Amino acid sequence: MTVGAKVSWGINFLAFALLLVSCISAPIIDHLSLGTLHTQDSKTIRYGVMGYCQTAGINKCSAKHLGYSISDTVTTSNGNGTVIAPALDHLTYGLVMHPIATGLAGLAFIIALASDRIGFFFSACAGGFAFLASVIAMAIDLSLFGQIISKTKKAQAVYKNQSASYGVATWLTVIATALLFIGIFINLGECICGRRKRRGTASY
Repeated sequence: MTVGAKVSWGINFLAFALLLVSCISAPIIDHLSLGTLHTQDSKTIRYGVMGYCQTAGINKCSAKHLGYSISDTVTTSNGNGTVIAPALDHLTYGLVMHPIATGLAGLAFIIALASDRIGFFFSACAGGFAFLASVIAMAIDLSLFGQIISKTKKAQAVYKNQSASYGVATWLTVIATALLFIGIFINLGECICGRRKRRGTASY
């Protein structure tokens, strides 16, 4: 077992674990979110991959499914449906890339765990697809909640107590994406080094 193999296992597993945590954000774990909105009427809404949770004395969470209405939660919360455009609701369907990236990252880890030399090439391929899926998920997170943050700031002239921010799950996705990118090259390096060692031993 080489150092490179151990590093590959560690990076692939960590990326998988971080993406998995992002997938169980609100409403599965109500305090873990991709984005958070604090409304004018002192409510806190935490948005996740499969829905959202609203806190106003009593926690109330949506049903767990992909694709949900952000604009409805804002309208219900502060009576101002102009803050969040309904068009953003369609972006929530793109959050399906989170579980897809998680599954691919898990596959890359399993292949790396069972690999010897050439197997790391296939792990790199799986990691490459996981990286692409994670990049898309990250881009959707940053775009969706970035627009919410921007629109909320513009509305603060009227709704001064309203604010929005990225959640922990978004930053976990960013870190996981970076780890998957690094893992691709570590897996390829391990594959190349393994083949060179085998050729050197054979020639000897």
